[in-house]
Amino acid sequence: MKKKETLQCGLLTLMLSWFAISTNAQNTPSGFRTANDGSTYSFATLAQIEGSGVSFNDGCYLVEKNDTISANDKFALDADVLVKFADKTTLVILGEANLSVPDDHSTTLTRSSDKATPYSIKIDNQTGATVRNVVFEYLGLESVSTGAINVNHCSFKSHNGNAAAALYFISKGEKSTISNCTFELCEKAAIGSSANASQPMNIIDCNFVRNSTRNGNVPQINVTASEMLIEGCTVEGDPNSLKSNNKVGGIGISNFMGFTETSTTIRNCTITHNRYGIGTVGPVQVRIEGNTILNNNHEDNPMNGGSGISLYDPYSLTNAIITGNNIRGNHWGITIIGCKSVNVGQPENKEIDSPGNNQFGENGFNGQLYDLYNNSTITVYAQNNTWGVDEQTPDKIESVIFHKADDSKLGKVIYLSDQEEAGIRQALGTDRQQFSPVFNLKGTRLQSIPTHGIYIKDGKKVVR
Repeated sequence: MKKKETLQCGLLTLMLSWFAISTNAQNTPSGFRTANDGSTYSFATLAQIEGSGVSFNDGCYLVEKNDTISANDKFALDADVLVKFADKTTLVILGEANLSVPDDHSTTLTRSSDKATPYSIKIDNQTGATVRNVVFEYLGLESVSTGAINVNHCSFKSHNGNAAAALYFISKGEKSTISNCTFELCEKAAIGSSANASQPMNIIDCNFVRNSTRNGNVPQINVTASEMLIEGCTVEGDPNSLKSNNKVGGIGISNFMGFTETSTTIRNCTITHNRYGIGTVGPVQVRIEGNTILNNNHEDNPMNGGSGISLYDPYSLTNAIITGNNIRGNHWGITIIGCKSVNVGQPENKEIDSPGNNQFGENGFNGQLYDLYNNSTITVYAQNNTWGVDEQTPDKIESVIFHKADDSKLGKVIYLSDQEEAGIRQALGTDRQQFSPVFNLKGTRLQSIPTHGIYIKDGKKVVR
């Protein structure tokens, strides 16, 4: 069965949606704009300014208007306070932003009522911001800063979907780091960047739990290709239901704008129970290493998704190395469409670091296993791996790989070692078509060539 390119249509639709950049059209009255004289403001000081729309009552601050911190002023977040935002409110910081709360302390930003859908804290400056020990509930953090947005030990809960992501990069700034944060039950993506923002970032030791609760075609991490490291993260869908969030992917990376500085590494992450595990669309340079990618099979129709790793690049510019991963229980293990070079193991090639060591198992559907599906014309090295078969023999490995041997228009997957390949060439000559699949007279594919009897090979009847 030839896998259709419609497998990637969902990802393509997802990425195209990134061209819609959040504008946050707001009807809430503008509040106070600071004096632009170098002063420092906080919610406590804003509450003392008449007309600011910020007040302090019943032990918490209430924000009812849209305030702006001017470019020459500063904003410092109060520690150990509760701040409630009314419907469609935001705080825009054009000046220096310090949203860092000391360790062993915390500040919570949330909505004023269960009917309120506030927007965000928006950083729009040249110096970025440090955000630490802050809880964001029902509202998010947005950046149009040219500086770095460094976010540590924060949590983003139940973001209301008023922006494309709970933590959303609208334009490109300096490399940002998001570490030791939790993103849970956000209505859209947890972390996102717009299609025209190749925002460099490190996402380290973060937990992503059942985000994109609207069940749209939006992965939990939904970013444009850039200089990026995603390491030590957990990206978990709903392990208790194949129907819950069944359109939501794990990690999605796209490149529709022709960005060239796109060296991305995804390393030592655990990605489970999503529609797909890792998906790339468009040109990327990516290394996928040491990840556990399990049971990303929540897509109802395997033709539309369900890959542990999916690489789609019609421009044939993607270079990918996939090594040391545990890929199990997905509809498809690895799927490749287009791309320039994909290497899943070539230990004897000293010019690249691609030792293989991937572990495959139980990837498939309807009784057919698919560990690697090369739906491209490129040759893919996939040596030194453990495949999802009970014996690591050529015939059995062949049964879980789809490539040139199954469709002459496709590229070949080289899964035997160089020594084994050389031995087979010597035994069988250069006619690699001898590895074409064989079938019995009922049309059932056989795992090996029979030593005697009648079978079908290359569309012809063979009698032995």
